[in-house]
Amino acid sequence: MQGLNPFMFIFALVGNSTYVASILVRSMDWFRIRPNLPWLVDAGGCVLLDTFIVIQFKCFYKWAPQDSEDKHETS
Repeated sequence: MQGLNPFMFIFALVGNSTYVASILVRSMDWFRIRPNLPWLVDAGGCVLLDTFIVIQFKCFYKWAPQDSEDKHETS
């Protein structure tokens, strides 16, 4: 398999999730969340996009031929 390592997306997902959680666990009061809202939106968006990429990887990895012999048998 070539390309990007899927663990990179897993670690980014975990890192951004814990970052969002650390801001929200500190306080749920709006006056504390409001100044951090740009970082929450940024990290939350990254969590959503990374989750989407990991789901795509799992779906397409399952459908892709696993060894190079499968590609040559059809010709």
